[in-house]
Amino acid sequence: MEDAEVADDSYLALRQSGQSVIERGDTSLSNGAEALAAKVPESNLRIAAAVPDVAGGPFGLGALGCFVAAALLALLALLAWRPPQRRSSPAEAEEAGDVGERTLAESLQQLPPTPAAVPVSKPKSKPAATPVAIDRGIFRAYDIRGIVGQSLDAGVAELIGHAVGSLMHEQGLTEIVVGRDGRLSGPDLVEGLIRGLRKAGRNVTDIGMAPTPLIYFGAFHLRAGSCVSVTGSHNPPDYNGFKVVVGGETLSGDTITDLYARIADDRLHTAEAPGNLHSRDINDDYVQRVASDVQIDRPLKVVVDAGNGVAGELGPRVLEAIGAEVTPLYCEIDGTFPHHHPDPSDAANLADLIQMVGRLDADLGIAFDGDGDRLGVVTREGATFSPTAC
Repeated sequence: MEDAEVADDSYLALRQSGQSVIERGDTSLSNGAEALAAKVPESNLRIAAAVPDVAGGPFGLGALGCFVAAALLALLALLAWRPPQRRSSPAEAEEAGDVGERTLAESLQQLPPTPAAVPVSKPKSKPAATPVAIDRGIFRAYDIRGIVGQSLDAGVAELIGHAVGSLMHEQGLTEIVVGRDGRLSGPDLVEGLIRGLRKAGRNVTDIGMAPTPLIYFGAFHLRAGSCVSVTGSHNPPDYNGFKVVVGGETLSGDTITDLYARIADDRLHTAEAPGNLHSRDINDDYVQRVASDVQIDRPLKVVVDAGNGVAGELGPRVLEAIGAEVTPLYCEIDGTFPHHHPDPSDAANLADLIQMVGRLDADLGIAFDGDGDRLGVVTREGATFSPTAC
C-alpha cells in the first residue's frame, strides 16, 4: 500500500482500531473514509477509502443522521448489554468460529465450555444453623442493594461473596471478574466480597473502578463467564449493592433469594485453600474492540454528562474512538456526586447538559447514570429522550 497511487482528490488508509497506520491522498477526507472501509481477511486491519463528498452521507443521510445510526450501535455496545440468559453449548461455540472474527455483540453470546458440575454431598450430620443477622430486604428482584452502615457493610459483602462462590462451586465454575463504581463505600465492599469469593475457592480478577457494562464485557473477554458489579446504580451516595452474573446467567428472582437462604442456613462451601486474586486493566481492550466495530462517517460534537459517575472516564473515550468530538461535563469520578444526582430519568438532572449543548451548538448530549448502564439523550434543539437501562 505504501506504493499505491492515489488521486489528489481521493483518500486511502490502512487502519487498526481507531488509528491510521498508513495514509495516502487528501487527508481532509479521512473522517469519512470508514463509509467505504473493508476488513483485511484474517487480521484486525481494514482498508478505508474516501472520495469527495458531493451527495451527503450514506443512504442520503446528513452528518447527524449518520452519527445517530452509528452512535446508537456504539452506545448499545457500551451501555445496553445484558449478559446472556443462557449458556451456549460447546457445539454452538464451535460453529461460531474464532472470537476475533465476530462482532462484539456476537462474541458476548459465546461463553467458555461449562465444566462439569461438582456433586454436592449431604453432610453426615450438622447441628442446626444459627440464624445470621442479615437483612433479607436487601435481596431484591434483580440485584442486592442496601444502605451502607445500616443494612450493608464489608461483613455482609463477605457473606454475599461466600454465597456466590458456593453457587459457583456447585456449578463447577472457578473464575470470576469483580469491579465497582465510584462510590466511597466501594473499596471496602469489594474487599469483603473478594474475601468471601476466595474463601469458597474461587479465583478472582479485580478490574477496579469500571462501569457495569465493562464488568459484563470482562466476564466474557477474560473467559470467566461470571462477574459481580459492586454498584449503587442511580441511587443516592449512601446506597450500594451487587449485580451478579454466574455462568452467563444474571441472578434474579429465586436465584437472588437463594443467596440469602444459603447464608441464613449456613449452606456455604469453604475450600481447603483460598482462591487466587489478581488485578487486570481491560479499558483499552474494550475501547479498541468497540472502535474496531463502529466508526462514524465524520466528527460531530457530543457533550457527555457523567454526573460524576464511573462512566466519566470510559464513556468519552469510547465516543472519541469512534470519531466524535467530545466535550466532558462532570466527568470527574466523585462518589459524593457534587453537581447533581447521576439519574438521567429525572429531567432536573439534564438541565446543565441541555444548556451546554445549546451553548456549544453541539449535535448531541448524552447523560450517564452512576454505573454507566443507563443513559439519557439531549438533542441540539433541547429535546430529551427517556433513559434506556440494561
